[in-house]
Amino acid sequence: MRIEALVGQQIRQERKKQGLRQEDVCDIIHKQGGKIRREYLSQIERGLIKNIRINTIHQISKALGVKIYKLFSTIDVYAESEIFKPDAVIEIDKIMLRQKGKYNIKIWG
Repeated sequence: MRIEALVGQQIRQERKKQGLRQEDVCDIIHKQGGKIRREYLSQIERGLIKNIRINTIHQISKALGVKIYKLFSTIDVYAESEIFKPDAVIEIDKIMLRQKGKYNIKIWG
Protein backbone atom coordinates (compact mmCIF):
# COMPACT_ATOMS: atom_id res chain seq x y z
CA MET A 1 0.00 0.00 0.00
CA ARG A 2 1.25 3.50 -0.84
CA ILE A 3 2.25 5.84 1.95
CA GLU A 4 -0.32 8.47 0.97
CA ALA A 5 -3.04 5.82 1.34
CA LEU A 6 -1.75 4.88 4.79
CA VAL A 7 -1.70 8.52 5.89
CA GLY A 8 -5.22 8.95 4.55
CA GLN A 9 -6.35 5.92 6.55
CA GLN A 10 -4.81 7.41 9.69
CA ILE A 11 -6.63 10.69 9.10
CA ARG A 12 -9.94 8.90 8.56
CA GLN A 13 -9.42 6.65 11.59
CA GLU A 14 -8.63 9.62 13.85
CA ARG A 15 -11.58 11.61 12.50
CA LYS A 16 -14.02 8.74 13.05
CA LYS A 17 -12.60 8.01 16.50
CA GLN A 18 -13.57 11.55 17.44
CA GLY A 19 -17.02 11.20 15.89
CA LEU A 20 -16.38 13.94 13.33
CA ARG A 21 -17.69 14.15 9.78
CA GLN A 22 -15.46 15.39 6.99
CA GLU A 23 -17.56 18.57 6.94
CA ASP A 24 -16.82 19.07 10.64
CA VAL A 25 -13.07 18.85 10.06
CA CYS A 26 -13.30 21.32 7.17
CA ASP A 27 -15.33 23.72 9.33
CA ILE A 28 -12.72 23.55 12.11
CA ILE A 29 -9.94 24.23 9.59
CA HIS A 30 -11.91 27.18 8.23
CA LYS A 31 -12.37 28.60 11.76
CA GLN A 32 -8.61 28.29 12.27
CA GLY A 33 -8.00 30.40 9.16
CA GLY A 34 -7.33 27.60 6.70
CA LYS A 35 -9.30 26.29 3.78
CA ILE A 36 -9.93 22.77 2.61
CA ARG A 37 -12.94 21.39 0.75
CA ARG A 38 -14.71 18.26 1.91
CA GLU A 39 -14.11 16.63 -1.49
CA TYR A 40 -10.37 17.22 -1.16
CA LEU A 41 -10.32 15.78 2.36
CA SER A 42 -12.20 12.76 1.04
CA GLN A 43 -9.57 12.26 -1.67
CA ILE A 44 -6.79 12.54 0.93
CA GLU A 45 -8.48 9.95 3.15
CA ARG A 46 -8.79 7.58 0.20
CA GLY A 47 -5.12 8.01 -0.72
CA LEU A 48 -5.86 9.64 -4.08
CA ILE A 49 -3.69 12.73 -3.56
CA LYS A 50 -0.06 11.91 -4.32
CA ASN A 51 1.60 15.24 -3.52
CA ILE A 52 -0.02 16.96 -0.60
CA ARG A 53 1.27 20.14 0.99
CA ILE A 54 2.69 19.60 4.45
CA ASN A 55 0.71 22.69 5.44
CA THR A 56 -2.50 20.83 4.53
CA ILE A 57 -1.54 17.84 6.68
CA HIS A 58 -0.68 20.26 9.47
CA GLN A 59 -4.10 21.95 9.18
CA ILE A 60 -5.82 18.56 9.34
CA SER A 61 -3.78 17.47 12.36
CA LYS A 62 -4.61 20.75 14.16
CA ALA A 63 -8.31 20.34 13.38
CA LEU A 64 -8.20 16.81 14.78
CA GLY A 65 -6.19 17.97 17.79
CA VAL A 66 -3.32 15.55 17.17
CA LYS A 67 0.37 16.06 16.51
CA ILE A 68 1.23 15.78 12.83
CA TYR A 69 3.51 12.77 13.39
CA LYS A 70 0.57 10.78 14.77
CA LEU A 71 -0.84 10.70 11.24
CA PHE A 72 2.37 8.92 10.17
CA SER A 73 2.93 6.83 13.29
CA THR A 74 1.75 3.44 12.05
CA ILE A 75 3.69 3.55 8.79
CA ASP A 76 6.40 0.97 8.62
CA VAL A 77 6.81 0.46 4.90
CA TYR A 78 9.45 0.87 2.26
CA ALA A 79 9.20 4.00 0.16
CA GLU A 80 11.43 4.14 -2.88
CA SER A 81 13.69 1.46 -1.41
CA GLU A 82 14.13 3.32 1.88
CA ILE A 83 12.38 2.81 5.18
CA PHE A 84 10.07 5.72 5.91
CA LYS A 85 11.06 7.15 9.27
CA PRO A 86 8.36 8.91 11.32
CA ASP A 87 11.19 10.77 13.13
CA ALA A 88 11.56 12.90 10.01
CA VAL A 89 7.91 13.87 10.29
CA ILE A 90 8.39 14.82 13.94
CA GLU A 91 11.10 17.23 12.79
CA ILE A 92 8.72 18.65 10.18
CA ASP A 93 6.14 19.15 12.95
CA LYS A 94 8.69 21.17 14.94
CA ILE A 95 9.48 23.30 11.88
CA MET A 96 5.78 23.94 11.28
CA LEU A 97 5.41 25.17 14.85
CA ARG A 98 8.25 27.68 14.35
CA GLN A 99 7.32 28.93 10.90
CA LYS A 100 4.16 29.98 9.13
CA GLY A 101 3.42 30.01 5.45
CA LYS A 102 2.72 27.66 2.62
CA TYR A 103 4.96 24.69 2.08
CA ASN A 104 5.06 22.30 -0.82
CA ILE A 105 7.25 19.56 0.60
CA LYS A 106 7.02 16.27 -1.22
CA ILE A 107 7.09 13.63 1.49
CA TRP A 108 6.55 10.55 -0.63
CA GLY A 109 7.25 9.39 -4.14
